[in-house]
Amino acid sequence: MLSVDQLSSRVAQVVLGDLTFGGFEDWFREESHNVHLWGDQHLNDAVDSIEQVFSEYHFEGLRGSALNKELANAVRPFVRNKQVNWTLHGVPLIEASFGTP
Repeated sequence: MLSVDQLSSRVAQVVLGDLTFGGFEDWFREESHNVHLWGDQHLNDAVDSIEQVFSEYHFEGLRGSALNKELANAVRPFVRNKQVNWTLHGVPLIEASFGTP
């Protein structure tokens, strides 16, 4: 069953280039199917936030590093107590503490 931690891990894979955005979207669609029926409000809010990024991708042409940044920002408020340091070839992409301490 989908969780915010799984969302965060998959977003990290996209940002690091280990997973394509299309692959993430396919996974997300399958895992979040009918989440409004079984997920709690926290998870539903995270899913809605990711859905907004998909909308920007499909209808506003969001691509590249801007897409990765929006995807990371979409999940960030929902992850609790997690230190994230995403780098690519030693260059920091995102370095932040997610959630509340």
